[in-house]
Amino acid sequence: MSDRLPHVGPRPLPPRATPIAPLVAPHVPPAPLVPRSLAAILDLAVLTVALFWYALLLGVDPEEPSLTTAESALFALASLAYPLVFEGALGWTPGKRALGLRVVLGSGERLTWAAAVRRTLARPVDSLPWLVPYA
Repeated sequence: MSDRLPHVGPRPLPPRATPIAPLVAPHVPPAPLVPRSLAAILDLAVLTVALFWYALLLGVDPEEPSLTTAESALFALASLAYPLVFEGALGWTPGKRALGLRVVLGSGERLTWAAAVRRTLARPVDSLPWLVPYA
């Protein structure tokens, strides 16, 4: 007679073939919230000043700012291109650099252009929770 009894009840789950990799490598901890927030504020200030001077060059009156659709689209593209270009080329934006932060892949390697594009395309989605209450 066999020493094995028939299985009764739910079957146990098989062991995983490969472990799930963490989102951030253990040796690269994510930056704390305050420095990241300050870096975002600095980047916003840099972008705002740059776009303000560009608007002045276009001849927009600061007292009555009114942009055409093309100018508004250009400003929107500039706000997306700013982090894309800096993070894709250097791994940081001026605000991140000022606070000693850098953007890396989960493995700790330098950020690739493809990853920088994905981050940039996700930025508008990240802002949706802030916009939904006003819709």
